[in-house]
Amino acid sequence: MRVLRPVFLLALALGLSGCFQLHTLLKVFPDGSGQLVTSVQMTAETYERFKAFAELSPSSKEAFSLIDEEELRAAAKTYGPGVAFEGVKPLDENGARGYVATYRVADVTTLALSLTPSLPMGDAKPDDEPVVTFGMRPASADAPAVLTMEIPPLISMSQGQMASIGRDQGKGIDGFQQAREALRGMEVSLRVEPQGAIEETTASFEEAGTITLMRLDLDAMLADPALLERLQQREPPASAEETAEQLAEIPGLDAEAQPTVTVMFE
Repeated sequence: MRVLRPVFLLALALGLSGCFQLHTLLKVFPDGSGQLVTSVQMTAETYERFKAFAELSPSSKEAFSLIDEEELRAAAKTYGPGVAFEGVKPLDENGARGYVATYRVADVTTLALSLTPSLPMGDAKPDDEPVVTFGMRPASADAPAVLTMEIPPLISMSQGQMASIGRDQGKGIDGFQQAREALRGMEVSLRVEPQGAIEETTASFEEAGTITLMRLDLDAMLADPALLERLQQREPPASAEETAEQLAEIPGLDAEAQPTVTVMFE
């Protein structure tokens, strides 16, 4: 369904981006292979709007579906060499519509995952997009597996990217309300799940065997009208430690500020 790309782009341009939840989970096996699970969710209201856009398209000759398998297959190459599309399942539960797609990863060290997941369109990543890369020492008979994650610098995020949300939407209470409406319901996350018992990790956010590298809940972040103004007034942090301190003050945000995270598991 090639009409899906222009439908997505049109809907995003009309301010529906905040109705999405975009999640990426990387499962890493002790031998260095993995499985990438990406999910897209939206409210039933947003789904109906997408459907209406699609039905208005003169090129639409099929029943509307959020799942474009051709796009999902093409997206595999954007994650890295040796990544292959496995399959996709529709999601329709608790009022949410969307899908869950899975990819087989031959070698996690070839991956480059965006720190802030976006809709899979099959396009190459921009050269300046912040990506997480991985190193791996597979498990052996004598030693557990060791996964290394290289995190892009977040020095500018606490002031720059977060504050830009407010600047892009205007100033004052009217601008804040515009930002909150445009981003209402938006959630993104990037998580890593070693497939084995974690013996040791330097990760800042680990719970029940799942490591969170980025989690952003815009509803929680925008619940404080003064937050964006405070971020705009701050000086950029001078170190990873200062970055972590500033990011920790932002509600709804868990962001790994360390440049390198390791996890030992078997």
